Amino acid sequence: MSSINFIGGEKGGVGKSVTARVLAQYFIDHSRPFVGFDTDRSHSSFTRFYEGFASPVVVDSFEGLDTVVNGFEHNPKQNVIVDLAAQTLAPLSKPATTRAASTVLSSSFPRRRESSDLGAGV
Repeated sequence: MSSINFIGGEKGGVGKSVTARVLAQYFIDHSRPFVGFDTDRSHSSFTRFYEGFASPVVVDSFEGLDTVVNGFEHNPKQNVIVDLAAQTLAPLSKPATTRAASTVLSSSFPRRRESSDLGAGV
């Protein structure tokens, strides 16, 4: 029986990536097929240690999670390990309309000018 394993938590440095790597090694040692996804853009340790099994994926939106689910659907006999970065839940917990509106607003309006942008003479 295969499974999708989300390894996550909101705090950094608590062992999420180590847990994902231990589970990956378990699957390897027991000849159980799996694919891994690494959502940590700053460290990518899961991808680094298990390069042939894991690939990076961005899950700041539900569309990013589709990549994970699609991988499972295409090969249902294969296990999936998802190493979730700290604070992954924050962007996903916003309502879809809020996420879409903030994306439109941030790309539509000019950047706020900082005092350092004004130059020394002002």
